[in-house]
Amino acid sequence: MTATDAICVVCQKPAKYKTPTTQVSYCSVACYRQLPRSEKKVELNSKRESGFDASFSTTYESSQSVTWEADEEKEEQFRQLAQTPAIQELLQDRFFCQELQNIVTSTNPLERLQQMRTHHKFAQFEQAVFQFFHITDDQV
Repeated sequence: MTATDAICVVCQKPAKYKTPTTQVSYCSVACYRQLPRSEKKVELNSKRESGFDASFSTTYESSQSVTWEADEEKEEQFRQLAQTPAIQELLQDRFFCQELQNIVTSTNPLERLQQMRTHHKFAQFEQAVFQFFHITDDQV
């Protein structure tokens, strides 16, 4: 397969790029971000210093179905969570949405998340998520 007829594994459009270690074809940054993290980091043909060929059959094609199924299941769970009345109500609050965005774009998201946990709205958010996923206080 030449570079001109490579197909993006995410959207099936003509691919312009390949991941550096696994050579998985993709067409855009958006599609690259949808690739499982393992596909961005796994080396297909790594050789140990001893010269022993440690090639593994962990290719994108062989792990694709398991990875995508798990991702689709998680995505569906989060779609359902987003539709719950408690979450819908919180998402109507501009301040709350802005704070969620600030966590995502923060240079230290974990620290920002810890700061937000003291706010009443965020406590409501946590409670709604915990209820949805059946997480008890002793599991946190």
